[in-house]
Amino acid sequence: MAVACSSTQKSSAAEPKTEVQVVKKQEGDSSCLALQKKPNDFNTMDFSATHIAKASIEDDELIISFEYSGCEKGKPVLVLLESMPGKKALHVDLQLKSKGAGLCEMILEDQACFDLQTLNVPAKEWTLTINGTHELVYQPKIVQ
Repeated sequence: MAVACSSTQKSSAAEPKTEVQVVKKQEGDSSCLALQKKPNDFNTMDFSATHIAKASIEDDELIISFEYSGCEKGKPVLVLLESMPGKKALHVDLQLKSKGAGLCEMILEDQACFDLQTLNVPAKEWTLTINGTHELVYQPKIVQ
């Protein structure tokens, strides 16, 4: 899996359910990372919590600038936590963590892009909430 949109810098700054599925990327798809199902070890110390500095959507790609604590560059992992229908849009809760950064107090800055087409969502408009703090509205080009 390629990480074309990733860069790391060190910083001194301390209702009824709608079926949403994560689908595997096909060869020739976007070079951004795919969203993932929540791994069993997602709440262990191997995953560092992240602070979202900025999030935007360009085409069908979610671009996130974030910070996390660690000793070395980790692998960004964005998972689908929950989805529920709203009055105007489908609400999709996502959580971003960094895997394998180690246990250090150094603050690392990173940026990653995620291919939103890896979510199989039957809705014309979504409200994405990332880490419970950043909310974005997304209108897929192709509705499933």
